[in-house]
Amino acid sequence: MLDGLNDAISSTSWTPLSQKFIFHIADAPPHGKIYTEGSDIGDSFPEGCCELKIEDIAAKINAKGVQYHLLKVGELGNMPAIFKSHIERYGESDLDDANEVFDKVVQTIVKSSHVLEEKLKTS
Repeated sequence: MLDGLNDAISSTSWTPLSQKFIFHIADAPPHGKIYTEGSDIGDSFPEGCCELKIEDIAAKINAKGVQYHLLKVGELGNMPAIFKSHIERYGESDLDDANEVFDKVVQTIVKSSHVLEEKLKTS
């Protein structure tokens, strides 16, 4: 998961004035006890599977002004809280059904657009 998130932020380029989003659909936390509240049951990589740390990935996300939105399917341990503590423009939604993905993405973009519009009006 951390490898994929790092690839997404490192290899995607946005135009300077665009709104930037990463929508992350997750049904399990990354490898490592840190994300599963100390449990390593069922995790063949209890210390994590890569050298990447969320702190470093979040620094890249924050530097690019990307809005990260976690679409949660099921229980993700304490991963959401850890990610939220490092990612400045963090949002999350629960997904009960795959059919909800489109609606959640559109709702997030529309809400962000309204916030941006209000900021532009007051500046």
